[in-house]
Amino acid sequence: TTGQYPFYLYVKKYLKKSVEKSFNMISVDGDTSTSDSVYVLANGKAGSVNIHKFQTALDFVCVTLAKKIAADGEGATKLIEISAVNAKSEHDAKNIAKSIISSDLVKTAFFGNDINWGRIIMAMGNSKVNFDINILK
Repeated sequence: TTGQYPFYLYVKKYLKKSVEKSFNMISVDGDTSTSDSVYVLANGKAGSVNIHKFQTALDFVCVTLAKKIAADGEGATKLIEISAVNAKSEHDAKNIAKSIISSDLVKTAFFGNDINWGRIIMAMGNSKVNFDINILK
């Protein structure tokens, strides 16, 4: 439930959460396009809405579309997905993952089918997040 206000007044909040874990986590060429936009429309006719189910569905749609953008971007031949697990916080996990996928050296290694763990660790170090190199898998 959304309390005393109609659901559509909360949609912006739910979209922002989805965008943070989808569109804002992709990297194609390192630049932000001046025409990048995301919208969700709500007319208030949905009636009672299960917020958890709505957020889950919105996340699914946004992540799926974000992956399609990355897979189709600027001559891309591969889609790289990073999972930063066991980080001290969600913020740290996002920073590490974003640093890896934004690294031109990491992208070059994947393009050349020559995955170089040193480049991945270097990108993690560039994230400015403290991590124990001895427990990397």
